[in-house]
Amino acid sequence: MVVEDLSESMYRMYNEVDPVREDMIRLSREIMIKVRRGFEHAYRNDIDRLKKVLSDATRDVERCLSILNSNPRYRDCLERVLKDCMREYSELVFFYTWLSRDSLYLNYLPNLKFQWVMEGLRDFAGEVYRFSLNMLIMGDCDNVFEAIRLLEDIANILSTRIVPNYIYNNYKRDVDSIRRAADNLKSEYIRVCGVRR
Repeated sequence: MVVEDLSESMYRMYNEVDPVREDMIRLSREIMIKVRRGFEHAYRNDIDRLKKVLSDATRDVERCLSILNSNPRYRDCLERVLKDCMREYSELVFFYTWLSRDSLYLNYLPNLKFQWVMEGLRDFAGEVYRFSLNMLIMGDCDNVFEAIRLLEDIANILSTRIVPNYIYNNYKRDVDSIRRAADNLKSEYIRVCGVRR
């Protein structure tokens, strides 16, 4: 009977994918822990430790991608497990690159889903805003001005592309979020530092 065959097929699929999924869940938790530790190092301006943590997280990301590539039949359900940790990993890569001027880890991002990287870029804009507020408190107007220019450049580049909803349904919202971070930071900059000549 078709229903029995279908039920049996789904049960076999569950038995095959569940151990792999559990391994992916464990790896995603480890990535999240490392990423959060990386942000702690970033806010302490400890770039060496940030780089070490990011390197460790990157090895876990590579393992996750290897598992995905080895299990194409279950890719969709395995990718759902990775969404949050890959978004935060992407955010940390952008943040590290901005702080250190070292672009090494940007090379890993094209291997990730476009949506994960785009969400990480959106969250990075919020992180730049928060970090720059700390710089304003310290009177570091020059670096905040550069941060504003960076966010504006990112928003302008992304705005030149039309990405339909069936590829990524939050594209316009995320671009608007990046532009809003730039505008808010510019307002704070003008209030603290005045208009740059």
